[in-house]
Amino acid sequence: MKHGKKVLALLVCVAMTAVLAVGCGGSSKSALDEIKEKGQLVWGTNAQFPPFESKDGSGNVVGVDADIAKAIADELGVELVVEDMEFDSLPAALKSGKIDIIGAGYTENDERLQEMDFSNKYFTAEQIVVVKSGNTAITDKDSLKGKKIGVQTGTTGDLEVASKIEGAEVNRYDSMQLACEDVKNGKLDCVIGDNLTIGFILNKMNGELVKVEGISYDSEQYGFAVVKGETELLGEVNKVIDKLVQDGEIDKMVDKYNVGE
Repeated sequence: MKHGKKVLALLVCVAMTAVLAVGCGGSSKSALDEIKEKGQLVWGTNAQFPPFESKDGSGNVVGVDADIAKAIADELGVELVVEDMEFDSLPAALKSGKIDIIGAGYTENDERLQEMDFSNKYFTAEQIVVVKSGNTAITDKDSLKGKKIGVQTGTTGDLEVASKIEGAEVNRYDSMQLACEDVKNGKLDCVIGDNLTIGFILNKMNGELVKVEGISYDSEQYGFAVVKGETELLGEVNKVIDKLVQDGEIDKMVDKYNVGE
């Protein structure tokens, strides 16, 4: 009887070990392996950030980041799938596995670095302040205190600049275009955001909005993000980005989308 119990216990132990092995085998697959297995690279973005990502007349997401994401997918030999979502939903989507990479004019900060790794950088931007033409009330950083400021939700202009201005009333928008429209309509005193995105919008507004030349902030660098620890995928992303930068292709992409400050 005791011998039978020992055999039964051994069988149970072997069965549990097999189950654990299967479970571990499934979870040990890297993000890169899974991407190649399914034949798709899912790129998460927010298509409200021209010229890096926006929608064309047919509803396709186009821009500098779109071209980079396509180059990464081509390097991996897989199809590029685009997931367009709210900017501040991107980290959760990456963590849950809904998307494989983030590319959205994306910059590092301490909070993001806790859950994701960033690629080598491919573009340097700066935060600028834009007002309605003829506005003389905003000339320097001190004059921003207590003002109604528009930002795109979750961006550097929101989290690192406007939110730290004393007494400012920060109004958050899904797109910088909407924020700029409210400056033009007198609902906001100014907007703060990335120079190229705002420059892209200003080019289409016939001089109705202007950059405040007396205000400048530290520059920031864009990168693509992957789940923390996915070194194989990150290596492939870096390989593509490094080549695009070295070959001058990023500059060509910027020119392609008719960017100007």
